[in-house]
Amino acid sequence: MKKIKFKNSNLIYYTDKISVYLSYDETYRKNKFIRNGIKINDNNLIFDVGAGLGLFSKKISSEYNNLKIFAFEPVPEIYNLLQKNLEHCNAEIHSYNFGISDTVSEKILNFYPEFSVKSGIVYGDSGNNHTLDYKKSICVMYPSASIIPSPFRKILIKRILKKLETAEKIKCRFITLSTVIKENNIQQIDLLKLSAENHEIEILNGIEKNDWVKIRQISMAIYDRIDDRTNTLQSIINLLKINGFHVQIGEHDSCADMGIYMLYAKNTVI
Repeated sequence: MKKIKFKNSNLIYYTDKISVYLSYDETYRKNKFIRNGIKINDNNLIFDVGAGLGLFSKKISSEYNNLKIFAFEPVPEIYNLLQKNLEHCNAEIHSYNFGISDTVSEKILNFYPEFSVKSGIVYGDSGNNHTLDYKKSICVMYPSASIIPSPFRKILIKRILKKLETAEKIKCRFITLSTVIKENNIQQIDLLKLSAENHEIEILNGIEKNDWVKIRQISMAIYDRIDDRTNTLQSIINLLKINGFHVQIGEHDSCADMGIYMLYAKNTVI
C-alpha cells in the first residue's frame, strides 16, 4: 500500500497522488464540509457517505471525543485503504463496503485507478469544464499553468485527462440510507456528510419521509454540469426545503466555475 504523511495528519494510505492531495486539501486545509453554521460536537453520530480514503472521518475523530461514525465506500480497492486510515481513530467506526442510493441493488461504477476521487456511477467529462474555464479554474488551482500558450491548453488537458479518466467498470452493492437507519435503529444523525460524484439526488431520494426528521445537518458537494443531469443543484435545494431544511450554498470559488458547489443545510423542524 502506498502511504504519505502530511503536516497535520498521521500516515495516510492512498490510491493515487492526485486524489490524496485533493482530498487532503478540501478536508484539512479548507475544511470544506464544516462551514456555514455546520457544527460537530462530542458524542455526535456522523454519516460519511462517499467516504473515499476516509480523511473526513479521520480528521473529525481527532478533533472531537466519542464520535460514532458510519462510513460508506463502495469501491473495494478504496475501501481497503479507508479501513487502514481509520483503524486507529479515536471514534466508534462502522465502515461499510457498499454505496448509498435510492434502491437496494447492484450497480456498475466507474473506477479510475489514476484519479480515484472521481470514481462514481455517473460519468462526467471533466475535460470540457476544465477547458472552458481554464483561467478561472485551472490557473487558480495551478498558477504555473498560466504560462502555457492558449493554442496548446486544450491539447495538453485532453492528453492528461485521457490517462486520468481511463475507467474500470466494477459491480458494487448499493442500499438506501433509510435501510441503514432501520437496521441500526438510528434515531438521530447529527451530520450527514455527502460526497458522491454526481449521485447526490439518488442518495437523497432513498430517504423515507419519516427519516428526514432524524437528520439534523447536511453538508454535501453537488455536481451541476453533467450531461443529461441539468439543474441538479436546484432540484436538491427544492427537495431539502420541502423536507424542512434551511439551505445555504458555499462561497463561489474555482470549483463553482466548474459546476461543483458546496451545500449546507440545517433541519428547522427539530
